[in-house]
Amino acid sequence: MKLVKKGPHAGDMSDPEFESMYSFGGQTGNDNLDSIIAADLLCDELGIDTMSAGVTIGFAMELYEKGILTPADTEGIELNFGNSEAIISLISQMSYREGLGAILADGVKVAAEKIGKGSEKYAMHIKGMELPGYDVRGAKEHGLGLATSYTGVITIVLMHSLKYYLDTESIRKAAVKSSVSVSGYKYRLTKIKELGYDLQSPQERFDLKLAIKIYEITVE
Repeated sequence: MKLVKKGPHAGDMSDPEFESMYSFGGQTGNDNLDSIIAADLLCDELGIDTMSAGVTIGFAMELYEKGILTPADTEGIELNFGNSEAIISLISQMSYREGLGAILADGVKVAAEKIGKGSEKYAMHIKGMELPGYDVRGAKEHGLGLATSYTGVITIVLMHSLKYYLDTESIRKAAVKSSVSVSGYKYRLTKIKELGYDLQSPQERFDLKLAIKIYEITVE
């Protein structure tokens, strides 16, 4: 765990995983580690996916610097790349669907459709889901999954989360293995259950383990 010891986010503690560092760091031009920890913690508390949130905020920052979004649209927030406090503000706005956050809350695809003005070409997504922090041309398993899954990036994230949970049968152990918070992992399991899977059923757990193994063999 990382603890912020001073500054506006003193006392905040979190352990940002790779995607959180990518989305709230490089994707938004932010080199303030304390604010990344704070953003990661806030997303956990509000139940927001860190990767989608950071990429969406980066999208808004690019639109702001291109002049597609103006200070009137942001209610005075300066959405320049590197503005760490703007990131924190937008996470809250997206969660409560307030201000610009009401437009950004459903991700870059839907936001671009609402904003228009050519913003679609800056909305980087796969089937409506924001891009991860790696080039899938060098990760063929992920590339195949993104190309064939019906929901894009999130399917891969959920599949790996499901695998770790089935292997350990412990949310805490699976969360540690995935380098995410326990609350974040519970959220992922909730999304898996919403797809219709009964993780309490021994037969269904066996079927899911078999399906994952077949998938792994197929993409090797």
